[in-house]
Amino acid sequence: MARNFRTASKQRSRRNPDIKRTKLKKTTRVDRPTSPWKTLGTDYAKRYPQLFEKGIGTLNGYEARITLRQDAVPKFHRPRPVPYALHSKVDEELDRLQQEGIIRQINRSEWASPIVIVRKADRSIRVCGDYKVSVNPYLETECYPMPNTQELFSTLAGGRVFTRLDMKQAYQQMKFSPDSQVYLTINTSKGLFVYTRMPFGITSAPSIWQKAMDEILAGIPGCICYLDDILVVGGSQEEHDQRLDIVLDRLNKSEKGLRPLESKYGAIREAPQPQNVTQLKSYLGLLNYYGRFLPNISTALQPLYKLLQKSMPWIWKKSQQEAFEKSKEKLLNSSCLTHYDWQNHYDSSVTPRQKELGLV
Repeated sequence: MARNFRTASKQRSRRNPDIKRTKLKKTTRVDRPTSPWKTLGTDYAKRYPQLFEKGIGTLNGYEARITLRQDAVPKFHRPRPVPYALHSKVDEELDRLQQEGIIRQINRSEWASPIVIVRKADRSIRVCGDYKVSVNPYLETECYPMPNTQELFSTLAGGRVFTRLDMKQAYQQMKFSPDSQVYLTINTSKGLFVYTRMPFGITSAPSIWQKAMDEILAGIPGCICYLDDILVVGGSQEEHDQRLDIVLDRLNKSEKGLRPLESKYGAIREAPQPQNVTQLKSYLGLLNYYGRFLPNISTALQPLYKLLQKSMPWIWKKSQQEAFEKSKEKLLNSSCLTHYDWQNHYDSSVTPRQKELGLV
């Protein structure tokens, strides 16, 4: 997944003007040291070749789907005229999308949207469905919070070395559920096509993508994702490189049937008892990434979270020790999680109550 990263690494330099003088002294220009990214980039490309190879990647383990409101009415729109100068480019782009398995041709559909041609900075084009005239008004919108400015600046705080990973055709790296494909049919001069990958232009796409990336990158310090950009920051070159390596490794290992990495078991099993708030935060940060595997983990960790409160003095009691040991036990005994497959057999456990119903 997440191939063809366009990466930029920057390192800030400090300026120390002579504050005793009232005027700035004219100085000789000093060039910044050569960025180590050229060497590092080559090294990362060799270690993670699947992330940097040509072609569209696949975000395994995740599948996008859309839900329509009950009052949805099929909309079928004819193809719009394409400017003569863009005919060949549109045909080439449709051929490319078909060859890479992003779209497939169909014979008929109750839903059809005209296409919109978006010119890109490199003079190439992007073909998108104009879903605002068809399916978007009927979509049940996915509600997921996007990173705000404060979160972005908080991640940048204290950073001196930065890397931005730009994921090529990000949305289209996520597979699109077969039962949702027909709603996003596009009508072109070459016929009808449906998307097998999540397309640009649907209102739910940003939230679906952001949620998946937040789950994959959870718990990595100095890392934040905003849609198709992943920002990695470090206070030093060494810290930055370590974090970048974790990010690339996490992306590389994302696969269907998520399970806590056995290679990480030792670090958690042998983790010493935290002696201060900083050490406790580090342990909880590592554990929180695996929260999806741990039932009722928030309740179990409550005694530990109390020590993070500013008004709470650092006193490690029996309740904290029990929560610490129980969290390790839960992870080491955790089971594999995978996405629901209606073709498989499942057992349901129902707990009825007076005003609610619990189902597992």
